[in-house]
Amino acid sequence: MFRAYGYNCFAIFDGDADPVQNSKVFIGLISKGDWKVGAAEYEILDDFGYFGKDFEEYFRSTIENYKDLEAKTSAVYKIASKPGKAKAIAMKCLNPPPFIKDLKGQLECMEVIS
Repeated sequence: MFRAYGYNCFAIFDGDADPVQNSKVFIGLISKGDWKVGAAEYEILDDFGYFGKDFEEYFRSTIENYKDLEAKTSAVYKIASKPGKAKAIAMKCLNPPPFIKDLKGQLECMEVIS
């Protein structure tokens, strides 16, 4: 629907580390047979991306001291939501994890193409 109004869309899903369940949940929406799973796994495709398990586990496995950063972000910026904390940490991170770099590249490509 968003594309019909000229907006680029890029969905990001949690994979919940279960390829069989992923196939059932996304049946009719996404045709993907080989789901990467695991805390440190992710995949960026043309119009969507997903974490092998979920974004919290991905960030915890790729950003050193992520739990400490979550607590500090909550205290300093008064951010309570998990996605809000993840965004704030990713924005302040001096060495972003590969997912962030790959996502940025894909979004820039989408912007150029459209």
